Amino acid sequence: MAFLARATCSSSKAGSSSPTPARSVSAPDSAPQGPAASVRTLVVGSSRCSVCKVVELRGRQTVGSAACRRERSRRRAAQRWREIAALLEASLRKLEEGSP
Repeated sequence: MAFLARATCSSSKAGSSSPTPARSVSAPDSAPQGPAASVRTLVVGSSRCSVCKVVELRGRQTVGSAACRRERSRRRAAQRWREIAALLEASLRKLEEGSP
């Protein structure tokens, strides 16, 4: 309130009988940048842990426990290593064939 009063007083012109009203600061008219947090939840079709298939998930939870998180991480790492091995084998075959 004190800020508004100072803005009104400082913006008045000398010799004017009525002060100039302070400008109100309004929020931009743009839409929100992203969806609300409740919209960002992962919906896969099942509300059970994808690793153990036992624990009921709540909110933005993606796995049932720390053990499930470790197992999921290990599975993903193993998959990455299988993909890398397949690419290396394909590269080695091309080198052996003499293809550039």
